[in-house]
Amino acid sequence: MGNKINHDNPGEPPKYPEIVYKYRSWNDLFHRTILTDLVVFMAPPSSFKDPLDCKLFKSYEGMPFEKSVKKHERGLIRYEPTLTRAQRRATARKRAKNMPDLKTINRRQEEYFEKFDQRFGVLSSTEKPALYEMWQGYAENGTGFCVGFDPNLLFDQFGGGGPVVYYDELPTITWRDSEIDEHHKQVFSKEQKWEFEHEYRTYKFYRTPASVEDRRMPVPAHAYLEVIFGWAMTTAQQNEIINICKAQQLDVTFKTAKLSENVTIEIEKR
Repeated sequence: MGNKINHDNPGEPPKYPEIVYKYRSWNDLFHRTILTDLVVFMAPPSSFKDPLDCKLFKSYEGMPFEKSVKKHERGLIRYEPTLTRAQRRATARKRAKNMPDLKTINRRQEEYFEKFDQRFGVLSSTEKPALYEMWQGYAENGTGFCVGFDPNLLFDQFGGGGPVVYYDELPTITWRDSEIDEHHKQVFSKEQKWEFEHEYRTYKFYRTPASVEDRRMPVPAHAYLEVIFGWAMTTAQQNEIINICKAQQLDVTFKTAKLSENVTIEIEKR
């Protein structure tokens, strides 16, 4: 399934910002691998700060029987790949005939979310390198760093990406939605209160439950454009990062985030 997302003009390629950024903590050895190993991490939704992210429930109200059968078959292909075609068909028809009550549907969807979480990974980024809330929450209040990537090179590693859409009320997924529309709603919808993140994301689906190593995805060196040092980063830490970038042959511009008294941030070339 392709994941190049243009919400305004679905038939056209997405429009990316010139650079997308990933905020990181230098005190976290796992975060350092974005430079030391040239990898990014496809995170499971269960690790997100937003408990509703990628957890939209789907309504099956009024769904015709044959549509229900096909829906169950698609789910079995993804999550029970060892079943034969005949077994899938029989199981799907049995499930479609025995429409459960709302409580059971909700329980099954929770079970689906658990399996989905094991096989799904998201790479989150932002178009804004000077967001105080992001430096505070994702880069240890300015002691961390921020890496800027060429989004065309970064997202195309995973088939594409797009911006998150923010809603006063999260959209509803119904059985009438195509598989692609359902997936896009599920992955790119967040509540309005998260709009400050200006998020762009891409994702990857794994056929089997993904390990931590599976979720570490390589990024080409030429996708790296900038490294921004937090205002509270020591000179020694900055020099360590510079040496790592040189060793990795990254052609990046080094910048520094400057925090003013009125809590605004300016990005300056180092």
